[in-house]
Amino acid sequence: LTLALTPTMNAVFQQLKEEAGTAHLLAPYVHCPEPAIDAFVEFMGLSANAAVVEIGFGDARIMRRVVELAGCPCTGFEVDPEALADAETTRAGMADGLRDHIRLFGKDAMAADASECDWAQVDIVYAYLTKAGLRQVYPQLREKLRPGTRFYCIQFSVDGAEPVDVVTHDFIDAKGEPQTFTFYRYEI
Repeated sequence: LTLALTPTMNAVFQQLKEEAGTAHLLAPYVHCPEPAIDAFVEFMGLSANAAVVEIGFGDARIMRRVVELAGCPCTGFEVDPEALADAETTRAGMADGLRDHIRLFGKDAMAADASECDWAQVDIVYAYLTKAGLRQVYPQLREKLRPGTRFYCIQFSVDGAEPVDVVTHDFIDAKGEPQTFTFYRYEI
């Protein structure tokens, strides 16, 4: 997948949505504006005792805000070495008491062993994956997670699954460009 240069992230997201049916792109590595991250964390309705997993954490800024705003521990999985290095930098910049709430693994979440992630104990999973990525991950999560576990995704819906809730927010990014983000909630 080759993305053309576009004036706004909305155009990038639209192009990703149109082309994400291919196996070439499983997750966009794009930086969400902070207000979008905060809105997403609020949308998830987290409590301090929730066991949270992020699949494809990128630079871990969403994980950081999960810990900062909700106080719950967060485990993340990422296969992109560049993103993993960025996430380590994000984690290193956190306060000592919060830094320990984030566990980062540079591997496929579906290959996690029980010491890394006990899927039966997870309350919430979220992912910023394209439709192609969600097609690969969601069926496996349905097998691993207990009924009632909440699954959230950003920008891309899960084919063949009916969301329990969908919200759309408009934001202005750091460059002053408008962006629209859609968040989806599913229950296993």
